[in-house]
Amino acid sequence: MLQLSLAAIEAEGGAVVAVSKDAPDELAALAKAEGLAFPLLSDPDLALADALGLRHPGADVMRGGDLARPALLFFDREGRLGSTWLTENWRERLEGDGALAPLRALDAPR
Repeated sequence: MLQLSLAAIEAEGGAVVAVSKDAPDELAALAKAEGLAFPLLSDPDLALADALGLRHPGADVMRGGDLARPALLFFDREGRLGSTWLTENWRERLEGDGALAPLRALDAPR
């Protein structure tokens, strides 16, 4: 869970923002229940997911419809996309050093 790596991510100059198609009230309840200290943003129509090429057609088997693929996007200080981590499995997550390594690589000499 990224919450466990939040302090280390912030120490590297990073930030965590989660985006889901869930409604804002559902996300607020989740943040409270899980003690999440980063923003959870709602993308109910998957407009952001579509803009980033992350729509996963048919993946919402519980409610029907589409979901966004789980992904981490790493942007450099100028706002350029540096790298991405994507998965087809909504249960799979990148944690700990797996999330820190791409962030640290953004500041590496090119």
